[in-house]
Amino acid sequence: MTLDDFLVRLGTALVCGTVIGIERQFYQRTGGLRTYALVSVGAALFVFVGVQAGDNGISRIVGQVVTGIGFLGAGIILHSGFNVRGLNGAAAIWCASAVGSLAGAGYLLEAAVGTAAILGINTLYRPLVAFINRQPSDPQERGIRYAIRLTVPKAQEAHVRSLVVQLTAISPLLLHELHSTRHGDGGSEADPQVDLKALLTSEESHDMQVEQLVGRLSGEPCVVGVSWHKLPDGKIE
Repeated sequence: MTLDDFLVRLGTALVCGTVIGIERQFYQRTGGLRTYALVSVGAALFVFVGVQAGDNGISRIVGQVVTGIGFLGAGIILHSGFNVRGLNGAAAIWCASAVGSLAGAGYLLEAAVGTAAILGINTLYRPLVAFINRQPSDPQERGIRYAIRLTVPKAQEAHVRSLVVQLTAISPLLLHELHSTRHGDGGSEADPQVDLKALLTSEESHDMQVEQLVGRLSGEPCVVGVSWHKLPDGKIE
């Protein structure tokens, strides 16, 4: 591979990753412009190594890139807590690595088309997703939803969040969302309090399990207050 080929391929990977990153940054999604540009360029650089090693080297390197990006995507999902939007960010990271790999292997037109497809999914599908989400659904298909609210000191927030995750993992309830906000009328500036609001879902009614979960959480010394109720519309109040 000549230096000119290297620069053209690397530049294509950079441009494609940057274009994807701009869309993600514009909507303030997980990752950001620099992350997607780095993923695309990094994938291209790894593929360059495979190009120098021959066709078998390319296949082996691309396989390793896919594996490595999987770990990076998992980190993005964990960073977003339990909000499913992290899945879309992880998928976009995965796609950016694929585009970079195409550019690194010399498939410049395919990389450009792939970038256009990714942008189309992230932008043109947005109104479609919003339309589908607005459609009424059968209450029986939605299952049962419970909202739990806890008031804890800010310093103990991480501990209580971890405890909620652990307790729901061994119960028939699915932790769908977990949010925290500054408590409006409790605590001091030196020791503020936060409200943790968890949304739990299940296919059947599990009032007793929720009551047991709330009782376990209320036994924590750092928990100032805790309450729960069912949500017919599936939203945290």
